[in-house]
Amino acid sequence: MKNSWDVLHAHSNPINRNAANAISGGLNYNPSACDHIDYDLPPLMKSLNELSSEQKKLIGYKSFRLTVVGLAAEQPKNKLRGARYVCRCECGTYTNRSAKRLTTVKYQACGVCLAKRDRIIKEHYRKTGTYMDDALAWEKMGAV
Repeated sequence: MKNSWDVLHAHSNPINRNAANAISGGLNYNPSACDHIDYDLPPLMKSLNELSSEQKKLIGYKSFRLTVVGLAAEQPKNKLRGARYVCRCECGTYTNRSAKRLTTVKYQACGVCLAKRDRIIKEHYRKTGTYMDDALAWEKMGAV
């Protein structure tokens, strides 16, 4: 038999990770589509003199909506994760990506654009009961 404390306070335990973040973050909680941070202004970058020739090759590389603008000044402590590049999305938002993630379809846009695409797909599903193709969602956003 459950005691009255468990019944009355069943709502106080978070049901998933987002709920736990919301409870701990309070008013500052902001859910993101991916596990990365987006910036309005470009974060600090290393100068061109500090980059190797291989790293310089990626500057200017375009991957769907992202364009590489430089190498991030702060790099991950774990060397296996790879160097982080500062990328500018077509919407004007800056984000950090590794070279591997620049080629992965899931991460070829900033978190703002990915969240907007997800909203468009979910809204279409709610209205019609059918799933919208990913390409149609991007086309609806103006990214052909």
